[in-house]
Amino acid sequence: MTTTNVEVRCKNGLKTKSNPFAILDYNLNKTGVDKADQIIYYHLMKKKQQVVEETFVFMFVIEIVNACIL
Repeated sequence: MTTTNVEVRCKNGLKTKSNPFAILDYNLNKTGVDKADQIIYYHLMKKKQQVVEETFVFMFVIEIVNACIL
């Protein structure tokens, strides 16, 4: 299997990694379905994060109200 070197961004800057040619070929020739799945997944994760944040804020407000009542 042939590999090629690609540069990847990480915390410390750019890093060189070797990827199999099959992965590079797939990334270059992605179709609309693959990109649509990628976009849907991104938005689902964003919604999940918003639900967690809203739940945290709701619980925090309830704790403040209960503390004032006590």
